[in-house]
Amino acid sequence: MKESATLLTLFAIFAVNVACAENYSSILKNKRLILEGATCAGIEFNEENTLLGYAEMYCSRGHDEPVTEERVKWISEDTFYTTQKGRNSEGCPPRNSIYRVEKIVNDKILIREFWTGWPDSKDSINTYIITKPFDQAR
Repeated sequence: MKESATLLTLFAIFAVNVACAENYSSILKNKRLILEGATCAGIEFNEENTLLGYAEMYCSRGHDEPVTEERVKWISEDTFYTTQKGRNSEGCPPRNSIYRVEKIVNDKILIREFWTGWPDSKDSINTYIITKPFDQAR
């Protein structure tokens, strides 16, 4: 009896987690995320599964061109990885990053970036404000 109660409890927990899972890829498509505390720096998810990165030092001066462009691949409802499209150097592989959406509350989103580089370092969690793409927001 105890084993069946344990299995039933595990099944209930699994069912609640699956039912509460959000499909963040569709929520974030065509959205610009401004880093909390910044004027315009952040990232944008476009329709072509591309993540565009914006730097404050450029976009705050009216140059709203992305400084990075990365392919996005969602590997679960809340986790995605990016692969740099351009090359920094012919001898270096493209940069890859892994992210997980921690939560969305109103217009704020918390995204964890898993550290994948050298040397060892901690993961970081950044808070962004969800907006429309910059061109549509004007």
